[in-house]
Amino acid sequence: RSPIELALRFDVTNAVIAHNHPNGFASPSQADIGATETIAKLFSAVNINLVDHVIVAEDEIFSFAMSKKYSSLLG
Repeated sequence: RSPIELALRFDVTNAVIAHNHPNGFASPSQADIGATETIAKLFSAVNINLVDHVIVAEDEIFSFAMSKKYSSLLG
């Protein structure tokens, strides 16, 4: 199911999404950045705030909310 389907099903107002990078590096790819922007816009259209997008790798994590470069993509 898509993040928007789940958020609407459970009537949330704030959401955090997460996924893993099996390659061991948590740095966001261009696809991750684009997906974050798209999901934030979709959520915003239905009054849901995307609080964070977390990427988990073997020994590290990346948080869009904690990143000065990408935090503006969130809702």
